Amino acid sequence: MGDSMSSMPKENSCVEPILENIDADCEPVVSGEFPEQDPLDVRHISSDAWKSICGSEIGTAHVKDASVCQDFSCAQLVELGVNNSALILTCADGAGSARHSHLGARISCIEMQKALRSGLIYLGSVESIEQENVVSWFESLQAHLVALAKRIGANYHDLACTLLVAIVGENCSLFAQVGDGAIIVNSGESKNEDDLDIVFWPDNGDYLNITTFVTSDHLHKSMSVKHINRRIDRVAMITDGLELLALNFRDRTAHAPFFIPMFRQLQESPNPALLVEPLKSFLSSHAINAKTDDDKTLMLAIRSHGDAVDKDGD
Repeated sequence: MGDSMSSMPKENSCVEPILENIDADCEPVVSGEFPEQDPLDVRHISSDAWKSICGSEIGTAHVKDASVCQDFSCAQLVELGVNNSALILTCADGAGSARHSHLGARISCIEMQKALRSGLIYLGSVESIEQENVVSWFESLQAHLVALAKRIGANYHDLACTLLVAIVGENCSLFAQVGDGAIIVNSGESKNEDDLDIVFWPDNGDYLNITTFVTSDHLHKSMSVKHINRRIDRVAMITDGLELLALNFRDRTAHAPFFIPMFRQLQESPNPALLVEPLKSFLSSHAINAKTDDDKTLMLAIRSHGDAVDKDGD
């Protein structure tokens, strides 16, 4: 995205639909139009607390077989009190072999967003979230997907997808992951912007392109959950289509030159909406497609106040 993002478009839409045939309640319909876009289907956030952008682009392999992009992501900011908020990010990658995985990815992101928001408001803080809460939210998601499969006359496993989850509070964050892809963070305690940590190493199984999905049996045994009790200032999420470009597999680290220029671009931008189209162009560029034929999603978020955004290695 580095060179592509340097040329800003004059205007672009703040919100854009990713998939069609979704009604206002975010449930698939067999035919007809949906009356309005879901409020969680946004491509950027700009507030006094956080700035974020996200984008998904179809892989060349899926273009060849005339399928749709099976990735999805969304974000929201939840206010918990005066000068207290939490950023919620969800990112999903539909299983290539699952017929309705693009719906599973979208529904999983949005339904998990709803569960996390309700749970966070009820519990009052990120610190109060327990492992059993996270397990319960994923079990509720599975129940929703089962009901959804029945509604559209599909097999439950036709909605299979991976899922990345982040709830980033002021001084405590919670992360959860099912399957591959990666969550990358930079701590506010670090003065070096190159200090990027991968929260969980991608679950790629014993073979390439083999992983765990939210529709898996015994999900609670294969999901990863972690609290980080320090300030997180920068967060990125990627689906497995970008793993070979963004991660160093030999030492299991994030490839800083991939992320740092994009974090800087977001930090310096007065309006994240202006980065939506450059992000799309980057993800669909020849340089990226030459290295991956899979769908790819990138989410970036950075605190937009105080010294959290004044960290350029000066």
